[in-house]
Amino acid sequence: MVSKRNPHSLKVGWTARRTIEFAAVEAYPLEVGGIIIHDGDSLIGAASFTKYVARSGDSITAYAESSERAEEIFGDILFGKFHSHPGAPTSLSKDDFYAMEDDNIEWVVSVWPGKRKWCFRHRIYSKHEGKIRIVPTTWLSLTDQILQLAPRRT
Repeated sequence: MVSKRNPHSLKVGWTARRTIEFAAVEAYPLEVGGIIIHDGDSLIGAASFTKYVARSGDSITAYAESSERAEEIFGDILFGKFHSHPGAPTSLSKDDFYAMEDDNIEWVVSVWPGKRKWCFRHRIYSKHEGKIRIVPTTWLSLTDQILQLAPRRT
């Protein structure tokens, strides 16, 4: 079971990763923010809820309000949040650090257009007792994700 408070490692489903990448491309050159959903064993889905201009006061307020609504709606299956860094590294900015609450998960995807296809870098962070750490991640293929979700025969 994934521990939201202080995960030692995470399994990330193909669907969640690709959904976040799509949202980042759709929003480019703006940032996009959203939520990450889990099934108890791995991160299986994501939903974007806002596009915004980085470091804009109104945008940050809109992101916070959308985030609160998502927490009310998704409740127990909500695992954390994600946002994109268009054309920038996956490291957390000072604003990201201060906006992240203790015992939260934040997935950052860096996105930029390449010569033939879009390029992505991913990093997942956790904040515990005011300290940020990078969460080791196992990226599941689509086949792995389907097998994990399939009913197990005994």
